[in-house]
Amino acid sequence: GMEGTTHEVNGRVDTQVNADAVECCPHADGCDLALIAAYQLDPTTQKRNGGLILCRSTADGLSVLQRETQGKGVLDVKWCGQTGSNYMVATANAESEISIWNIANPAAESELATPDTHMTQVGTSVLAEGSPSILALTLDWNNRLLHLIPQIVVGYSETGLVALWDFTEGGSAEGGSLLHATSTWAAHTESVWTVAYNSHNPTIVFTGADDCMFKGWDTRQLTTHTAPIFSKRGDMGVTSIQTHPVYSNYVAVGSYDEYVRLWDLRMMTARRPLIEHHVGGGVWRIKWHPQLPSILGLACMHGGCVVLDWKPAKPQPGERAWQDRRGKKTLLSLTLVRLRDAAPGA
Repeated sequence: GMEGTTHEVNGRVDTQVNADAVECCPHADGCDLALIAAYQLDPTTQKRNGGLILCRSTADGLSVLQRETQGKGVLDVKWCGQTGSNYMVATANAESEISIWNIANPAAESELATPDTHMTQVGTSVLAEGSPSILALTLDWNNRLLHLIPQIVVGYSETGLVALWDFTEGGSAEGGSLLHATSTWAAHTESVWTVAYNSHNPTIVFTGADDCMFKGWDTRQLTTHTAPIFSKRGDMGVTSIQTHPVYSNYVAVGSYDEYVRLWDLRMMTARRPLIEHHVGGGVWRIKWHPQLPSILGLACMHGGCVVLDWKPAKPQPGERAWQDRRGKKTLLSLTLVRLRDAAPGA
């Protein structure tokens, strides 16, 4: 039970430029690891700076294990659902690149880890039809829940393009990782802010974009002019999508319009979602709690951090199915941490 619990700031990291994504390691033996993606446009040079920061959470707070800047802003980062002697992560950056990184598994014998090097880039690819002005904005692995041959879906800026990348570890001549784009299609007419596999059925991909559309795609039937299996129009850009880790028919969708919506995949012909809830800020990121299936965490731009408690039972007419925990002092209060407020080196 979380009643009566309060959450306080455990640690701070100075990201130096804006943090746009935080992903905790999903593997039990590395659950104290987190990656921060950072990105900022320099208005003078128009260069998109940033990088990747690997952190470890301890009783004393957050410690930075490694920073990788490379002068390229990172827009998204995701951990691969499968692991061996090393963890794998994929990043999407401001130069349209998809990169694969190995991160030392602290529970395994690894030659990778040294006092200064915990993560190493092992492969990078860019779309042939890409251009320097196109950003790789968002990505997802297909193996969040199921043990599958790894595949990555990527969404790009401006063009509305989405691509599927096959991944082969040790597939290149140099022994590094090989990425091969197998399908590309014009999923949207504007920048694709979010892509996500249906974790329970990864032949299905969800996309959301600045054209205000939330769409589903069957990757077994892709052509250049593939029609989506469903398409839902909202009032503002769709920014975040994540399927529920337990209930396979539910997907949460966030938008710039400050609403989070819960859709039932069995009822996509319905005009309205199962539930919609106003959170007081554009929904930049959505995360279902990995152990508590009713809890949804949201990063809501100027609305701060929001935690919602969802009850799967069908609500009665007029009854709100979401409980907004910000207004329940007995349940959970959150302190918003603005990473850039931390002192340099903190």
